[in-house]
Amino acid sequence: MDIGQMQKIITSVGVDTSVYVEDFATGEIFDYKSQEVMASASLRKVSILMSMLHLISKGIYDLTQPFEIEKEYQDNDSGVFQFLKPGFRIILQDALMMMIVISDNTCTGKIWDMIGAEMLNGYCMHIGLLQTVHAASRSSEENKTSAFEVSYLLKKILLGCTNENEARNLGVTKELCQIALSILKNQQLTNGLRDLLPRSANVASKTGMIDGYFHEAGIVFSKTFTPLGVLCVMTKNVPQTINGVPDHTAIRKLISRLTFEGLEKYVDQL
Repeated sequence: MDIGQMQKIITSVGVDTSVYVEDFATGEIFDYKSQEVMASASLRKVSILMSMLHLISKGIYDLTQPFEIEKEYQDNDSGVFQFLKPGFRIILQDALMMMIVISDNTCTGKIWDMIGAEMLNGYCMHIGLLQTVHAASRSSEENKTSAFEVSYLLKKILLGCTNENEARNLGVTKELCQIALSILKNQQLTNGLRDLLPRSANVASKTGMIDGYFHEAGIVFSKTFTPLGVLCVMTKNVPQTINGVPDHTAIRKLISRLTFEGLEKYVDQL
């Protein structure tokens, strides 16, 4: 990866940006303020997912148990279950899927309450996420994380898929890590990570967005599902227009360019 070019991409946009990119094959890392703590937006849902899977591994909950969509959780602005008539049931595994792949906050709110703030924050501390804070069940600037810690967690999930000790360090099993990665691979939303990659690219990712903040993190795989690298881009204090371009458009371009620059040499393998 061209470190100088990646720095130029960041400075050309002129917003507060934090980036972590790691090439798994070479070990090369691009770290630009990656430990700067920012509002997590929906990136928080990756650690919520793993915390729930930890409770499932302990037998407190079950992936197949009923999960009722309740009206009290439908007052939100993300996902589709907010629009549906309450009272119907899915299973917990499907609720976890919806929380990640369409960032559904009806599911997120209930899952957050099922875990509890004390358990959730304790879990994050236990697995080494010392900058990650879950202060509110709703998306809020009070919820915090860093690009480094999101990337770290994604790497640990990946390692846990094949290494029982790594899975155990996350408080889960290899099978549960595999479920987590499968859910992340089904992601339907993007803030630009996939834009300059081939349409066939395999990516396990999560977006995050609240007013003034745009994020995306993911693991990129080859056509044969070899993991190539992990990256996380977080931005804050983003104005409504950047160089005459709407905020979401400018940041989408930023994230796509950083992703492409970081993994350009692997494009033929995607």
